[in-house]
Amino acid sequence: MKRDLLAFGSTFIVAFVVYALTTAPGIGLVDAGELTTAASTLSIAHPTGYPFYTTLGHVWLMFWPFAVARGMVIFSSLVCALGSGILALAALRLLEDLGPLSVPMRTASASLLAVAIALSPSAWTAVDFAEVYPLTWLIASLLLFLAVISERNAEPLYALAPFLVCYLWGLGFGNHLTIMWFAPLILFVVLRRLFRSVHPVFSAALYGALFLLGTSINLYLPIRSARGPLLDWSAPHTLPGLVRHLTAWQYRVWMFKGNWPELLHKFRMFVGDMPGDVGWAIALLALLGIIVAIVRKSWLTVSIASVWLVGTLYNVNYDIPDISTYFLVFYAPLFVVAVYGLAWILTRLRSAMKSAAGFSAVSVFLSVCVAAASVGAAGGSGIESGNRFAEVYTREILKTLPQNALVLQANWDIESPFIYLHNVEHVRPDVEILDLNLLQRSWYIAQEQRTDPSVFRGVEREADAFLREVAPFESGRPYDGRRIESAFVSLLDSIIARQSRLRPVYIRDTYQSGHGEVARSMKMIPGGYFMRVTANSALEPFIDADALLASVTERDERVDYLLKQAALAASYQGDFAMHAGDTLSVRRAMIESGKLAPDDPQIAKFIREATQYLAVGRGATR
Repeated sequence: MKRDLLAFGSTFIVAFVVYALTTAPGIGLVDAGELTTAASTLSIAHPTGYPFYTTLGHVWLMFWPFAVARGMVIFSSLVCALGSGILALAALRLLEDLGPLSVPMRTASASLLAVAIALSPSAWTAVDFAEVYPLTWLIASLLLFLAVISERNAEPLYALAPFLVCYLWGLGFGNHLTIMWFAPLILFVVLRRLFRSVHPVFSAALYGALFLLGTSINLYLPIRSARGPLLDWSAPHTLPGLVRHLTAWQYRVWMFKGNWPELLHKFRMFVGDMPGDVGWAIALLALLGIIVAIVRKSWLTVSIASVWLVGTLYNVNYDIPDISTYFLVFYAPLFVVAVYGLAWILTRLRSAMKSAAGFSAVSVFLSVCVAAASVGAAGGSGIESGNRFAEVYTREILKTLPQNALVLQANWDIESPFIYLHNVEHVRPDVEILDLNLLQRSWYIAQEQRTDPSVFRGVEREADAFLREVAPFESGRPYDGRRIESAFVSLLDSIIARQSRLRPVYIRDTYQSGHGEVARSMKMIPGGYFMRVTANSALEPFIDADALLASVTERDERVDYLLKQAALAASYQGDFAMHAGDTLSVRRAMIESGKLAPDDPQIAKFIREATQYLAVGRGATR
C-alpha cells in the first residue's frame, strides 16, 4: 500500500504542479470556449455531447472560486495528472517480477516512467486548454490498471476488476468515442474471466448490466435538452436528434474519404509522428514490448497493444483538422506496452549483473533516460502560461463592433471563444454572432429562435421554407442540394435585409463556407474585421495589432491564419480609405496589416499600392 501511495502520489504531484504552472490562463481556440460554456451552464456541446465531462466539470466549477475558464483548464490538468498517477501503479506492477530490484527502486522507476508519459508532448499539450481528452485519458488509465491487476490474483481488486472494467468502459462512452477502441482489451479481460467462472451466464449478464449502467450517463442529453439549455446541439431530446448526436452524424463528411494509397500514407505519417508525440524512448520500448509479448504469448500485452493499432487504423479514415488530439488516448496503452518492454530489458540485465545495488542504479538510470527523452521531445511545447490569444483576438474583434451589432460568420475559432465570453463573462451582451455553418442545421435555428427571437422575427416564412428543404437531408432521405442552398440563401438574405434596418449587420466567410450568393447584391463596406452591410460610408475602428501579437506565445498554422485574417481586414479598410481620400487611415492600415502578416503576398501588395498612393500625394486628410 505504501509503495502505491508513493508511486501514485509522486507522479500526480509532479504532473499536476507542472501542468498548473504551464497551462493557459483561460480559453483557447477550437472547442475550449464552447466546452467551458457547456460545463458552466450545463448545456449540450457538439457531438457526441460529452455528458460525463460536462456534468463532472459543472460539479468541479461549483467548488472552484476563481475564473470559470481557468477552472476548466485546471480541471483538465487535474484529471490528466490523476490518469498519469494511475499509469504509475500499472507500471509498478509490471516491474514487480524483478527480484533484485528493491521496492524503493521499483517505485522510483515506475514514477519516473509515468512522469515521462505525463510530460510527453501529446499529454502535456492536451491540458493547455479545456478539452475532453484528458478525462478519457483518466478512464483509459483506469482500464489499463484494472486489466493489469486482473492477471494478478493476489490483488485486492482482482475479483472486481472485470466488473469495474465494464462499468468504466461504458462510462467512457459518455465522454469521447475514442474509448470504443479499447474493445480488444475489454473483451480479453471479460472473456478470460468468463471461461473461469462457475456461473458464466450470470457473470456475462452482470458485465452487460454494468456496461449499460456506465453508458446511462448519456441520458443526460435528452433530459437536459428537453429543458431548453443555452447550447442545445442536435436537439437530442428527440430520438433522431439523439441518434445523430451520439453517432456524430454531422462529421461523416470527414470520414472514409481516402483511397488505399492515401490511407497507407496517413498511417505511415501517424506512426512516424508517434516518437515526436511520446518521445523516442517510449516509442522504441513499445516496439520491443510488442515483439516480446508476441514471442512470449503474453496475450494481455498483445490486447493492450491492439488498442493502439485498432485506434490508429480507424483514425486514418478521419480527415478532421485536429485529428492529432485523438491519439492521446491511444498513447496510454502504448505506454503500458513500453513498460513491458523495459521490464524485459531489466530482466536480462538482472541475470547479467551480480550486484543488486548496481542493477537498481541501472534500472533507475534507464527510467530517468526515458523521462528525459519525453520531456526533451516536448521542448517546452506545453508551456502556454502566457497564451491569451483566443480571448484577446475575440475581444479585439468585439471592440470594433458598434452597439447591438449582428454578425453572420463561419470561423469556429471566433464563434467558440465568443460563446464563452458572451454567455459566461457577459462581454458585449448587446452583440450577437451567428455561425453560418451551424445555421444550416434545424436545431441551431431552433436554439437561436429561443435565445434571440428578434433575429428571426419577420422571416418566419423563409425559415419554415428552409426547414422543409433541409429535413430530408437531416433524416437521411433523398434531398435536392440546390433547393436547400436556394432556401438557405433566401433565409439569410431576408434576415440581413430586415435586421440591417434595425441594427448594424456584418457578414464574413460566405465564400469560404460555400455560400457565395449570400448578400451578393447588397452594398457592403469593410468593417473592423467583418464586412458591414450598410449604406453608411464611415470607416470603423481598426483591430489593434500590438494587442494581438502580445497575446501570442507560440505561432502555429492556426494562429498565423487568424493573424492573416486580421491583417486582410485592415488592408480592406485601407483600400476603402484610399478611395475615400483618407490618408491617415491608409497609413494606419499599412502599419496594422504589416505588423500582423509582414510576409503575406496579399498584404505586401496592399502596402506597395498604399505606399505609391501616399507618394503621389493623392487624397486629402480628413
